[in-house]
Amino acid sequence: MRISRPYITDIKSDLIPDASGTRDIGSASLAFAEGHFDQLYVAQDSLHIGAANLSAPSGMITFEDVTGITTLGDLVDKPFTGLSDTPSTYSGFSASGVRVNTGETGLEFYDAGGSGGSGGAGSSRTITQASHGFSVADIIRWDQGAGDYTLARADTVENAEAIGIVSEVPDSSNFVLSYTGFITLVGQTFTPGDVQFLSAAASGAMTSTEPSEVNQVSKPIFIPVTQTDGYIFNWRGSVNAGGVNTGMIIDATPNTDKTGNGITTTMTAGASGSIGDVLYQNADGKLHLADADSASTMPGLFLATTDSTDGYPIDVMTQGYYRDDSWGWTVGGLMYVTPSGTMGNTIGQTAPVGVGDQVQVVGVATASDIIYFNPSMVLVEIT
Repeated sequence: MRISRPYITDIKSDLIPDASGTRDIGSASLAFAEGHFDQLYVAQDSLHIGAANLSAPSGMITFEDVTGITTLGDLVDKPFTGLSDTPSTYSGFSASGVRVNTGETGLEFYDAGGSGGSGGAGSSRTITQASHGFSVADIIRWDQGAGDYTLARADTVENAEAIGIVSEVPDSSNFVLSYTGFITLVGQTFTPGDVQFLSAAASGAMTSTEPSEVNQVSKPIFIPVTQTDGYIFNWRGSVNAGGVNTGMIIDATPNTDKTGNGITTTMTAGASGSIGDVLYQNADGKLHLADADSASTMPGLFLATTDSTDGYPIDVMTQGYYRDDSWGWTVGGLMYVTPSGTMGNTIGQTAPVGVGDQVQVVGVATASDIIYFNPSMVLVEIT
């Protein structure tokens, strides 16, 4: 646009560009009539917009006192990366999206489709946690006791309750948790196709070697398709029990007095009894106090885990670990049914010796106050 010094008499004919995209504004010797036109102030041959001074003594419009803009071309052609609150380069951000940063102070590029940069197209959320200490690719879990997120680890069932993978770390107080779908983990060097498991050796880490030691947890969680990209599959973990009975882990140290861990069931009591008594099943189908004094009151196959009343349900253990803080057993010593047949005195570490007595091993002391109850079906009668 070339500006000379005309009188403007008709907006359409004097200001609107013609078909060629240009318009000479008259040829008079006097500039616009002096005055205000909305945001535009005209004073002879000068045009004022705010603090900017647009003068055109030679047909060019220039800006003064506007940082980074000296000509109209600077204003029109200012690139996105040249603004003060945006990234300074496009390099490395092909196919990226633009969003407001976590501090809400400017714009930033981010990976909107899983190619380049951290993040991806999977399901995720941004979490604020001061001084979290996490890095990209960390596997984390929720720590209910601490009330925050912490690194997961496959060394115990509790520690292996992973909920997702850290895919981005904007700063020390914010991180992005991805929990399903396709993600990109910048800086990683996975072998495509190698299933990644939660590590039992290092907190928060992934490993292509499946944890295999007893009581460790086998938990596959990520399948890479490139060195940095892959899919989260948060499979249910499997505890490595070892031996034949791989489907069950029994805690050998009950937490509190008069409690047990093991195989239990509910039956009907045939007499009054107390918790910790060894019981046998009578011909009436009910459970009674075992008594090694006679074969008719043996074998003792059940350990009461509740007190009993004749005719009422009773909870019993058939195999497992039971704790009673009043006991004082010799660790490693065998446990027998006693010949007393009285409530609270049905188990001990002295084998019966009377003629006609029935010798039955029902377990072993694993601590002074804990027994492993695993009754033998074999009875030996003293003659």
